[in-house]
Amino acid sequence: MINYSKLQVAEGSLPKLIIQTGIAGGTGITITYETDTQIVRVLPTDQVVAFALLRKGSLVVARQIRGSEPLESILIPAPGIQATDVVCCYVFILNEDGSKASDSVFVQVN
Repeated sequence: MINYSKLQVAEGSLPKLIIQTGIAGGTGITITYETDTQIVRVLPTDQVVAFALLRKGSLVVARQIRGSEPLESILIPAPGIQATDVVCCYVFILNEDGSKASDSVFVQVN
């Protein structure tokens, strides 16, 4: 049996995201994270990559810029999803040109 919370799917030198919440809802999975733009090597133009593996076998991916508000959210589109439909969910950061990444973070979806 795989323990997805211990699996690392991305590795890199950029600081990883701090996740506040992961919530399954009517439009998909909303992940709220701290932007931490005051930290060295963290830019509001970095890309947040989030994805979820669903029980039906599909992989759903979303990307957006990190943003500059203290807290931001990214939506993984999956209409009608419930937390029990999610096998695992992760986020990681890419810098603007995609040449550097952060370590992945497992997201507990509620």
